[in-house]
Amino acid sequence: MLIQVISIRGIPYLPPHQVPKILTKQLGLANDSDFVGRKDELQKVDELLNQNSMLLLLNGIGGIGKSTLASYYLNQNKDNYDYYGFVQVNEDIKLSLASAFSNSLNLQSEKIDDLFAEIMNKLHNLEGKKLLIIDDVKKMDNQLDEMNTLMTLKNSGFKILFTSRETKEYIPQYYLDIMSVADARELFLKHFPTDEMDKVDKILGYVDYHTLFIEITAKTLKKRKNTLSLDIAIEKFEKGEFTAIKRDKSESFNKFLKNFSYDSTILTQKKTLLFLKSLSILPSIDTSFDNLYKFLVCNDKEQLEDFLIELIDNGWLIESQQHYKFHQILKEFVFDNYTPTFEETKRVVEHFTSRIDNSANVQTAIKVREDLGYFESVAISMERLRIANETVANLDERLGNVYRSLGEYSKALLWLEQSVAIYEKVLGLEHPDTAQSYNNIEGVYEAKGEYNEALRYYQKTSAIFEKVLGLEHPSTATSYNNIGMVYQAKGEYNEALGYHQKSLA
Repeated sequence: MLIQVISIRGIPYLPPHQVPKILTKQLGLANDSDFVGRKDELQKVDELLNQNSMLLLLNGIGGIGKSTLASYYLNQNKDNYDYYGFVQVNEDIKLSLASAFSNSLNLQSEKIDDLFAEIMNKLHNLEGKKLLIIDDVKKMDNQLDEMNTLMTLKNSGFKILFTSRETKEYIPQYYLDIMSVADARELFLKHFPTDEMDKVDKILGYVDYHTLFIEITAKTLKKRKNTLSLDIAIEKFEKGEFTAIKRDKSESFNKFLKNFSYDSTILTQKKTLLFLKSLSILPSIDTSFDNLYKFLVCNDKEQLEDFLIELIDNGWLIESQQHYKFHQILKEFVFDNYTPTFEETKRVVEHFTSRIDNSANVQTAIKVREDLGYFESVAISMERLRIANETVANLDERLGNVYRSLGEYSKALLWLEQSVAIYEKVLGLEHPDTAQSYNNIEGVYEAKGEYNEALRYYQKTSAIFEKVLGLEHPSTATSYNNIGMVYQAKGEYNEALGYHQKSLA
C-alpha cells in the first residue's frame, strides 16, 4: 500500500503508525490437524487465564507439548482479542521481544534497554483486549526484572500465557502432565496406523506417554518399516536399547536426546549429577519423599529436599501430590550419557539387598511385594551396566527367592539363573555359594513339578558339596535329602530310599 505524504507548511507529514492486530509474525501452531487431544488441558488453561490474575505459567518437562498447547490456544481464541502475539524466547527476553515486535510496533530505539522500554510503553498504550504468549522462557531467576516488567501488562488489559520448563511461585501456574492413554493412542495412530493396540500400549508405557517421544517413535516406525517393527521396538525398549534406535541415517535417539537435553549447568554440578545417577537406577514411577530418603540411603533430609527443589524448578523432576518422578526419557538420557558406576550406586544396591535378607521367608516376600518394581529396576540396571560381583549376585538371588515365595516361578527362574551366571563367573563352578545358587533353582523346578530339571540341578549341587565340603558335611547330607524328596515326588521310591539313607548316614 502506498502511503501518501502530506506537506504542512513545507514540512513532510506521515500519518501515525497503525499497530496491526497481529503483533508478531509467528503465531505457532495454526492447523487443527496438527493438534491431538488435550481438550481438558485447554479448558483448564482458559479457566485459569481468565481468573483475576490474567497471568499463567504453563510449565512441565521438555517435549511434553507446552508450546504446542499454548500456540493452539492462541489460534483458537485470537478472534476474541483486539491484539495478539506469540513470542518465542531465545535465551534473552529483551532480545526476543525486540525481534518479535520490531515491525508491528515500528521500533525506533537503538540500545536494547531502550528498545525494551519502548516496547513496554507502546504495548501499555494499546486499547482493547490483548493476548500474548511468551514461549519457552529459560533461566527465569536471571531475568526476574524483565519478567516482572512484562507482568505489569496485565494492568493494561493483557492476558499473558508463559511457557517454561521451570517453575516460579510468584506466577500462577498450571503443570502440563503426560498425555492421557486415549490421547496418547490417538497421537501414535495418527503417525503410525495399526490395529496391534496391545503392542502400541507397551510402547506408550515405555515412553511414559511423553508427547514428543510418542510422535517421533511413531514417525520412526513408519519411516523405518523395513528394519524396525513394533516387536523389535518393544524388544529394544525392554533391553534398555531405546537410545540406540535410529530415527534416520545420521541421528539415533541418543543423539536427539543430547540435542534435546536440558540446561547443562545441572549436569556440571557434581553432587546434583551424582543424585541423578542414583535416581536413574530406580524406576520411573511416583515415589514419596520418605521412600526416596530410604531408597537413596540419604542422611540429610534438608539436602534431599534441596536437590528435589532444584530439579523440579529446572524441569528435571515431576512433582505431584508430594510424590516425585524422574521421567523415563530423562532417566534414559542420564543413564546412557552419564553412566553410573557401581561405586556411585553401591549404597542403593546394598539397601535393596539388605531388605530381603531372609528372602526364602514368605512373610518377607509379602512385606516387600509392593516395592518389587524398585528391586527389579535396580537389578536390571546392574545387568545393563554389566556389573558382575557378589553384591549384585546376592541381590538377584534374593529377588528370585522372593518371587518363588510369591509363586511367580518364571520371574524367580529369571533372577536365579542371572545370579548363578554371576556366581559361576566370580566364584567358579565348584564354590559352595555357586552350589547353593543351583539349589535355589532346584527348588523352583520342584515347586513347578518339573522334577527332571530339579534333579539335574540337585545333582550338580551334590557333586560340588561332595568335592568341596566332603561326604560327611551337613550341606552334603541336605543335598542328598533333597534328591530323595524329588524321587519320592516322582513315585520312584527305591531311588528315594537310597538317597535318604545316604543323608541319614
